[in-house]
Amino acid sequence: MKMKQLGVTHWIPESNIFVSGDLGVSKPNINAFQHVENALNLEKDQTIYIGDAYENDVVGAKQAGWHVIWMNHRQRAIPEHGVHPDASIDHPNDLYSAILQQFSLNQV
Repeated sequence: MKMKQLGVTHWIPESNIFVSGDLGVSKPNINAFQHVENALNLEKDQTIYIGDAYENDVVGAKQAGWHVIWMNHRQRAIPEHGVHPDASIDHPNDLYSAILQQFSLNQV
């Protein structure tokens, strides 16, 4: 319901939206990420997870072997000896360049 209210289903099919309550596991549990990976037939080296919660998003996705862009809009520090995201951005406007940089793509 939240996804519909946000208008996400306008761009993303409902079959490609995964809610932890429906899966029976929650992030950062690796099984949540593996379920999505299997359902969408994703390749780890071609998958970028974008999230704003360090523990649930960064730690969980990195444990699943995915690339991670941390939307660190709260400008929090990475815990000492913590898992490091592949990129960290402070503002959504920086997302496009972070994705290009992650995949070493040239801007068009």
